[in-house]
Amino acid sequence: SQRLRGLSRRRWELDNQRIEAERLDAARRQLESWKAKRGWIGGAFAALVAGLAVSTWLYVDARTARDAARQAEAESSAVNQFLLKDLLAATDPELNGSANISVRELLDLAATRAGQRLRTQPEVEATVRRALGNAMYGFSDFAKAEPQYRQAIGLLGDGTSDPALASGLHLDLSKTLVELERFEA
Repeated sequence: SQRLRGLSRRRWELDNQRIEAERLDAARRQLESWKAKRGWIGGAFAALVAGLAVSTWLYVDARTARDAARQAEAESSAVNQFLLKDLLAATDPELNGSANISVRELLDLAATRAGQRLRTQPEVEATVRRALGNAMYGFSDFAKAEPQYRQAIGLLGDGTSDPALASGLHLDLSKTLVELERFEA
């Protein structure tokens, strides 16, 4: 009877050893499988990271473009309102009391109204004032062109927001001062 008990215990031990050996073998196979797939997993992870980086960059780029488009739309809207409501409306005989208005009178009117209409957008006002100064310069009215250039330069501050406009304004002002024979420092 002891032999039978010993035999059943021995079978139980052998079954446990076989089960443990199968578990160890399965774990070893799983580990080898993971080691074999490690390159693919790393590659997939790298592709996901690269995709996230590119997506983020494109998102930021699209947002920047959207903001620039909104700014350009606001600027063009302000210029359109200035042209339609301040300049072209001034040619209406019912509003100005005269059927004939000269271009010079229209420029003078625009110069006085530009600051009112465009005060919230200094770069746009500077661009409009440069155009007014150029028109007055074209009429050889240098004395009226000079303040337009000076106001535009003042609106740009240090000129870092639009260096091309700032340098163009300084050049226009210099030419105007030469025409006025005012050689100041």
